[in-house]
Amino acid sequence: MARYGKETALPPRAALRHAREFFGPGSELGLALTKDSLVEVGFAGSGGSVEVSARPKVGNAQITDVSILSVEFDYWAEQFLGVLTDAERGPGPFARLAAWLEEGLIKRFGVVVRHHELGYRANAMVVFDVPDDQVSEIGRTLAWEAGVTLCYRRRRAPPEWTGNLFCMVHGRSREAVLPVVERLSRLAGRSCEVLFSVRRFKQRGARYFEGAHGSAAG
Repeated sequence: MARYGKETALPPRAALRHAREFFGPGSELGLALTKDSLVEVGFAGSGGSVEVSARPKVGNAQITDVSILSVEFDYWAEQFLGVLTDAERGPGPFARLAAWLEEGLIKRFGVVVRHHELGYRANAMVVFDVPDDQVSEIGRTLAWEAGVTLCYRRRRAPPEWTGNLFCMVHGRSREAVLPVVERLSRLAGRSCEVLFSVRRFKQRGARYFEGAHGSAAG
């Protein structure tokens, strides 16, 4: 028989809920519930038993004293203390985002990489004039190629602009970018225009309403 203890910021009911999930019938251990009250739960099975009590700490109700009495389940009692520690920390960032997506709190999550600061200063827009009945197939092929960071289709604006398929290729130098462009041209089976950026503009999200910080974006 061994006794384990832990102070936790979790409320008593939360600590006991975790105990039921960890030791109880629906858990990996699958122990039978033998005692269940507002401050204590007990489990038994496989020749042993576990009792978990959770009470507010004397003199500090914000802290919960958790006590575990184990008979033949010492390893699992120690593992349960780790479960309480993880619960105190809360879900990690990826788990939290996944939960928000499932709940519908967020619809999309994106990251803007400041590639210029990372040394990627040779930024080329590669422009193809592709027959409309082939643009989807060729676009999918190019989009999966290494070195292509963005691939998209746009309507032509003749006679000044006849391109309808665009790829962005970012590199640390033009010498690193041009072999990628040549490979894309071979895959597409046609020549292309290569437009390297020469000036950098500030990027920001669209503004739909006029507010105190300026007029709405057109």
